[in-house]
This record gives sequence, structure tokens and C-alpha cells, in this order.
Amino acid sequence: MIGGGKRRLLLVGWEAADWEVLHPLMDDGRMPVLRGLVENGASGALAHHPPPFSASRWTTLATGKRPWQHQVCLPVHRTGGRAEPVGAESRGARSIWEILSGHDLRPVVVGWPASHGGGIEGSLISDRYPVPTAPPGKPWPGAPAGTYQPASLAAAFDDLRVRPEQIGADTIARYVRDWQQVDQDRDPSLAKLRLLLAADASFQTAFSRLMATETWDFASVRMPAIGAICSLFARHCLHAGDPAAKPQAVYREVLPVAYQMLDAMLGALVRSAGPAAAVVVVSAGSIRETLAAPGGEDGRAGAPGILVASGPGFGRDLLVHGARAVDVTPTLLNWFGLARGDDMEGRVLAECLESPCEIPACPSWESGPADDAVRLAEAKAGLSPEERRLFEWNLVQSMLDGGRIGDALPRIEALVRDFPENPAFIQCLFQTLLAMGRTDAAGELMELVEESLDPFAVLLCRAELAWARGEAEEARECIRGLLGFPARSSAAWHRVGLLLVALREWELLEKCARSVLGHGDDEVAWLGLAEALLRRRDLDGAAKAAQRAIGIRYCFPEAHLALARAFAAQGMIRVAVEALDRLLRISPGDELARAYRRRLLASGRDRDPGHVPAGVI
Repeated sequence: MIGGGKRRLLLVGWEAADWEVLHPLMDDGRMPVLRGLVENGASGALAHHPPPFSASRWTTLATGKRPWQHQVCLPVHRTGGRAEPVGAESRGARSIWEILSGHDLRPVVVGWPASHGGGIEGSLISDRYPVPTAPPGKPWPGAPAGTYQPASLAAAFDDLRVRPEQIGADTIARYVRDWQQVDQDRDPSLAKLRLLLAADASFQTAFSRLMATETWDFASVRMPAIGAICSLFARHCLHAGDPAAKPQAVYREVLPVAYQMLDAMLGALVRSAGPAAAVVVVSAGSIRETLAAPGGEDGRAGAPGILVASGPGFGRDLLVHGARAVDVTPTLLNWFGLARGDDMEGRVLAECLESPCEIPACPSWESGPADDAVRLAEAKAGLSPEERRLFEWNLVQSMLDGGRIGDALPRIEALVRDFPENPAFIQCLFQTLLAMGRTDAAGELMELVEESLDPFAVLLCRAELAWARGEAEEARECIRGLLGFPARSSAAWHRVGLLLVALREWELLEKCARSVLGHGDDEVAWLGLAEALLRRRDLDGAAKAAQRAIGIRYCFPEAHLALARAFAAQGMIRVAVEALDRLLRISPGDELARAYRRRLLASGRDRDPGHVPAGVI
């Protein structure tokens, strides 16, 4: 039903999707709805923030705040000693639907994590709605208390839940054509697939009913099944040559069909919303994360998800660069004509809006003064020691990701004190101390570093400490030793590269980058090569290396800057400025790039490479 003539927006969340997988399906005509939204709207990659679990990511997206602010740092909380999925009481920040609800805008919300037990002036069905409440073949009791807001929805919606046994053989055959070949006594994949499909079908049915029967201005649903389906079947469908994966041909179409069905469900929702409604599709995380080692306690960021925004108020056929999960809520608030809270780190993605509102940030949307210490203590109440440890580590990762090094330090020190055998904690404390300039404390930690970390990591820490102390030759000697090790993670070699840049060891930097590239196409290594070649005056080679890094990861500001410098060093000032313009679209707050752009413009028009303006490299 149309909400009183006000602007309406449909927000659809998919648990796992990225453009690398979706574009081929769109090009083959298997996802026509998503393709239409992309062609008639704004789209791009959506970066996420640690920690890498679903409830935290979706809460960041819904609040415009990082986990250290919204406090969803674990997927569970404990009530009376019993672990349950996090609910609204675990969330220390207001969601977008709660903010809109307070401004006479009526929301309809289904399936979002950390929404159970929440209250709004609208209609809400929590993420616990489709969870089975009885064994197969037995009548289902009603959904648990807190599932519905208002509670009166239970009478109409309890019976709309889809049970796994209702997912028949004809439905399974769409995903697994030769499902009869599966030995279901030994392989439970089909039973799990039924459970996942039933969950999404329940959410789709309930959400469609609410959209048709309720007055709404903002309607949002999250479809979780695709994430778990990816975890179950990605190794069969996206096999990358790992013999240990043992892909089974019978499952090769599961993921393409699952995305195709998501597209069909999206189409039904778009039609129900009507042509006057804007549509936004987001993904918290990426299918590629299911093919990589889990982030766990090393804090690695996952591959980006997707952002698509189409319809009234959004631009057409636009690429959006540099979007992050924290930017979604500020952007949607702006679309509704409301200000972002001044405690929201996210920015308004003005480049995807047709006519962004010039609204200064307002004071926090929270209902009262924040007491983070009290709320964090409440969030950890009742957790087991293991859960407390993981909660604190996730909190630390969020603080460091947000640049709050001073706030993170005492928590990292406590983790190392309580868990001195954990190498990830020790490594994190060492780098944090160096980042704060506390070289004496980092030196005192070296004994524990040497006891706990592998030889490569120890040598890298020694090099970083030597450089921080001004012992350049010692740092060089350590780095020469590092180059004798086999290729390591991109993050480790990035640290090595930063040291080599600081030491101005361009020959070693080139050697290091080429060594890593000999084991795979890595954008950080291409950037290192670009920097080395630029400094060694191989300007064409530097530009090509930077372009390769950008080709692998477009949202890579450092690579765009290296490309601009390579062009400028060849006297191609106009092209260099264009590269900087692309950088600033990705990272509008990059003052270094902005200042460099001004300097290039002041240097004059393009000229021959032999007459490069002073200081452009």
C-alpha cells in the first residue's frame, strides 16, 4: 500500500554476492532484474568492516556505525546462561528503521540480525521467524516471543512459515537436477538445502504479505540462505584447481540457480513495491570469502559485496567507487531528507544520488547520552571466557579499523596478558605500539614475539622495530633475510614494501614485488612494482604496473596515485589529473591527492617527458 504520498524505498539484503560472480550471470540473461536495476541506477562494490561475521556486518550497514559503537561483536548473547542469536537488546545504536520510525515514516522490516525484540512504529519480523520450533512431522508452536512487532502479527504470520519438508523434490531438482544420485545417508547437503530454502521462502512470503497489507515508506528484507548455500556448495561450483576440494558434478548448478531464484524473488518484490519506489540491493560480504581461509583472529578483511541503487532519487547507469557498509545508512537518510548523525563515521554517497540534500550532520540519533563502557559491560555479561576473548578481539579489530588506536591499545594489552600464547594478539600489540611511536615498549615485547611468531614474522618485526629506532642498516639486513623466504600473504609483503619505500631501496622493492608476482596476481605487489619502477625512471612500466593493480582492485587509492605520478612524470599532466579525479571519487577525503592535484594544475599544460615539472614524482 502506498504510504501517504511520501517517498518509498525498498532495501533488499543478500547474504553473499559479488560482481565477479554476478556479472557473468547477468550477461547470460539469468539475472534480468538485477541487470535492469544496474543499468538504470548506480552500482558498485561495497566494502565491509571487521569482524567478519554476518550479524556484525548487517548491524554496521543498518546503523552507519562500526562494531565498537553498536557493540554487536559476537553472533550470540547469553540470557540465563543460554546462548541465543543477538537481538535488538544487544545493539547499542539505533537502526535506520528506528530513526525513520521516529520521523513519521513507517517501516516494514523482515529478517535482519539484531532485530529480535525490537520496537518500532511499523511492522517487524525478526531473523528468528523461520527457525523450526518442532521436529519434522510435528505441529509447529508459534514463533518465539519477540519475533513480531507488534505481537499481534503472530495470528496472521505464524502459519505462513515454510517448513523444510514443504520444499519438495520438484524444487530441489531445480538446484540439483540429478539429486537422486546423492546418497543422503552419507551426504546431508540436500537436507541442509531444504532448510535454507525454507528460511528464504518464509521471509519472502511474510515480507510480500506485509508490503501488500501495510502502509509503508521504508521496506527492508534480508535473505540469508545464499550465504550458507555458498558455504555448502562453493567448492563444487567455483572450483579453482585445489585437488583437496573434490568438487561433485551433481552440485555444479546449485549456486547459479540459487542466484537466479534470488533474482526472481527480487523481481516479485520490485513489482510489489511499484514503479514509484526506489530499490536498493546490498550484500554483506562476498561469495569469494567462502573460498578463502576464514578471517578468524588474524583480522583479514573479506572481499567486497555489492551495492545497487535504482529508481527515483538515484542516478542512472553510474558506477559508485569506494562505498563502505557504514555509508549505506547515511546515504539512505539523505535520500529521505534526513541528516546523518555526527557520530556516524559513514559518508553520504552523493555520487549515486540524483539530487543529494545539503544537510549538515545532526547530533547523534541515539535517544540519550552514550555510555560506551556501561553498554560494553552489559554486552559481555554472562559470556563464557572464550566468548569474552572473541568479543574483545572483535572489538579491537573494529577500533583499529576505525583508527581508534589509543582506545584499542589497553584492550590489546589485556588480551596479550591473558592469552600470551596467541600469536595474532602479540603481532597486533607490537604493530600498535609502533604505530603510536612507543618503540621502547615494542622492544620489550620482542622476547614474546620471538617465542610466539614464526621466523618470517619475527624477522619482519625486527625490521620494523629497527626502522622505528632509526637503525636503517639493521632494517635493511633484516629485509634481505626476508627476501629469502617463500611468498607470504599480501598483508605481510605490504609491510615489507612499506619498509623498502621508507628505506628508498627501489631495487630490493622491485625484487620483492616480482617474487610475490611469481606466485600469483597480487594488487599490492603490482603497486610495489609500480613504485619501484617509478623511482627507477621506468615510467611506462610503472604506469602499466599501477594499471594492473587497479584492474585487480579498482578501489585502491594508492594505485591510482601511483598511476597519476607515472603520468605526471611523463609530462602527461591532463591524464594525471584525470587519474587523481578517479582517486578522489573513490576516497573524497584524501587530502594528499587533492594537494597533489592542485600542484599539477598549477604546473601548467602537458609537456614533453624531458621537461617534467619539478616535484611531480
